[in-house]
Amino acid sequence: MIKAIEINNFGCFKDFNWKKDVGNYTTDITAKFSEISIIYGRNYSGKTTLSRIINCLDKKIVHPDYINSNFEIILENSTSIKSDNLYNTLNVKVYNSDFMKEKLKWFYDKNYGIEPFTILGEKNIDVQNKIENLEKSIEEIDKKIIEKNSEFTSSEKNFKEIKENLENKLTEEARKIKENTNYFNVVTYNRKTLTDSFSKIKKKKVLIFEYLYLDILKQF
Repeated sequence: MIKAIEINNFGCFKDFNWKKDVGNYTTDITAKFSEISIIYGRNYSGKTTLSRIINCLDKKIVHPDYINSNFEIILENSTSIKSDNLYNTLNVKVYNSDFMKEKLKWFYDKNYGIEPFTILGEKNIDVQNKIENLEKSIEEIDKKIIEKNSEFTSSEKNFKEIKENLENKLTEEARKIKENTNYFNVVTYNRKTLTDSFSKIKKKKVLIFEYLYLDILKQF
């Protein structure tokens, strides 16, 4: 348990000597922290600053606003923890304005809104951060899906235009073949007939090539 705090430099505390300003904690039982201690004072008197010193035991690092601080926390067993080495095995939790801003962010930032559960503790805030990162990833995926859908719609439109253009050309060529009775004497020649002919030609292209070759030879 914490017995006293010596503060050379931390926020509003400068050269704070516990024995001098509070009492001799080694001989006076009322001059040290007890199992339950109440600290009160006017605004900006140092209550939050003092809680930040104690919170350094939980974080095991100095508060980022007080990098050049210098303090020493005296423990009940007469050992101490100094600001330049905050390693400890104490179970310390501090509930102050810093905790509110860090753990209950929706209290201060409306962008977080009110979640369907109360965020209490460091593990839950980590879960919230993971959820936010996943939500951002989902938003990025949704954007990509919208882009791909747009590309697909455009490609589908192009395909329909090409298909329609090809069908029109087939219809026109079928009409020409139908009217050319010198080579084709088929009254019902249409686009489907021409398409079927292409399929047959594709299957017999080698044979047709031979016929064409022989036909050319006859001309000489």
